[in-house]
Amino acid sequence: MIGVDSEGAGLCAGCCGRDDPAARCAVSRNPGDLTEDNKCPRCLLTDKVSDLLTPAHGAMPHDLTPLATVLCEAANPYPVLA
Repeated sequence: MIGVDSEGAGLCAGCCGRDDPAARCAVSRNPGDLTEDNKCPRCLLTDKVSDLLTPAHGAMPHDLTPLATVLCEAANPYPVLA
């Protein structure tokens, strides 16, 4: 977390108004808290879901696509990443 609100809760870079090129996701270019490989939590989640649900050197099985969509489109990516 980049900052804290008036009650001491953590705020991400986007909520703090921080918008410099170094604080932008390498994939989506959105500002925010960056995680592994300079990715925002949403892009990291998408990568991890794809890695977990796709066999090596293959395509994601059609029947797992709805699960991947639900996971990747969660309102808050942090709980899904955990």
